[in-house]
Amino acid sequence: MSECRSVAQAEGIALTADDVQKLEARLLDRSSGWAASMMRDIAQGAPRIEADAIVGDMLERAERRGLDAPLLRTAFCHLQVYERQRRPKPE
Repeated sequence: MSECRSVAQAEGIALTADDVQKLEARLLDRSSGWAASMMRDIAQGAPRIEADAIVGDMLERAERRGLDAPLLRTAFCHLQVYERQRRPKPE
């Protein structure tokens, strides 16, 4: 979350302390039934997910701003592996 906040701030979108508290409450609540659309897609075994458009875009923005984002890079790598494994095999 801190890497994403750093990228947002570098892109001119500074989150308030209240914004951060609300995001953390939603994203870190283990008892919550809420899930991001990409997580729901993965849970359903979808062959295509929005990895490039969401995490890939955030990683590109971090790189463009010279920010170190090892967790974003790791998450993106895992999502790319997921997509490659789920893609239909050519006949």
